[in-house]
This record gives sequence, structure tokens and C-alpha cells, in this order.
Amino acid sequence: MGLEELDVLYAEDEEDVACHVIDVLELCFKNVYHAKDGLELLELYEKHKPDILLLDVNMPCLSGLEALKRIRASDLTTPAVMLTAKNEQETLLLAVEQFITKYIIKPFDKDTLMQALKICDTQIQKSKSVKISSNLTFYPQKSCIVNQDESINLSKKELLMLEILVKNGSNISSYQEIINYVYDGDGSDNAVKILIKDLRKKLGSQTIKNISGIGYRLEKDL
Repeated sequence: MGLEELDVLYAEDEEDVACHVIDVLELCFKNVYHAKDGLELLELYEKHKPDILLLDVNMPCLSGLEALKRIRASDLTTPAVMLTAKNEQETLLLAVEQFITKYIIKPFDKDTLMQALKICDTQIQKSKSVKISSNLTFYPQKSCIVNQDESINLSKKELLMLEILVKNGSNISSYQEIINYVYDGDGSDNAVKILIKDLRKKLGSQTIKNISGIGYRLEKDL
């Protein structure tokens, strides 16, 4: 799969900049959706669920960063490229917190844009399956785990839990981070513990490590 089979959502309020970039995107992607402000961005995201996000930081109604933060509340995996006219450290740090794939300073040329989009494509291909252990492979899009040749289905909450654990890798997923992602902020530490217990039955008791009083992380035996 290449960019020509993917959909991109591009958010930019400056018309002259947008026209130039859209011309490039339409040559590469299956579908290109354009938002002129942060609120329209959220509407188009919910409607089309694009494969890649290309977002300007400063936009009317809602900034690109704030819009991405809202998207990340339920989606940690869609690659996002942030565009900004300023190389500000504070803005960059805030963007990194939202799991961006690339950060581009405006103005930029076609080669810089294409390089970032190809990195996104590579990220998408890698995310189709994740090796959790020597025997377990996670397929997010199919909501299942494969243990050698046996397919094990996951519930919606188990899928979300595994997504955030995989996304954070060797880093700890805190109780609050899990509650926000899996339960949309309406959960408890006890609910997390019960869900982890159920997930361990499918993954194996040693696959998820408890960091006492803090949260959990995956223990890969690759």
C-alpha cells in the first residue's frame, strides 16, 4: 500500500498556501479533505476517519494542536504532521505530547512535505501488526491477537487498552492516561485493574507488568 490508497485530512486557513498544497496532495492520495479551521477539522475527521492528518498549528476557532488533542483522546495511532510558521520550543513540546509523526516549519517545499508523508505511510504499514511476544501478534485493525495460529478476539475496551500499551512501548501507561483513553475519562483504578486481569487471560500473565501505584507497561520477550 502507498499514499495513493490512503486518505489525508489537511487543515489550513490561508487560502493561497492551501491551494498549492492541495494540488500536491491530490496527485498522491486517494482522497483529500480540506478544513479551514479547527472545528471543521474535527467534523471532517469524524466523518471520514482519514489515514493521515496534516495540520496547521494556528487556525481560527480552534488551533490545530487543540484539535489534535481532542482527536488523541480516542485515537493515538493516526499519523499527524504539524505545520507552523514559527520554530517555537513550547509549541514543539506540546505537539510531541500529542504523538505527532513530523513537525514542519513554514514555508516548506514539496520534497520536505513528501518526505514527511512517506514517513507517515511507513508508520501506517508498521502499525498493521505489532509483535507483542515471540508467540503473540497484535492486529489493531482486526481487533484481535494471534497466538501462533489461533486468533483471539478482543472486546472494545481490551482493544483500547492494548492500543495505549503498545503506543507507549516500554514507557509506563499511567492509570489516569488509561482511564482517559479507554473510559473517556469516566472510569476508576479498579476498573482498569479488572480490565488488565481480563486481558492477561488472553495475553498471558507475564505480558503486562504492573508498576505499583502508577500504571502498566508491556513486557516483550522478543
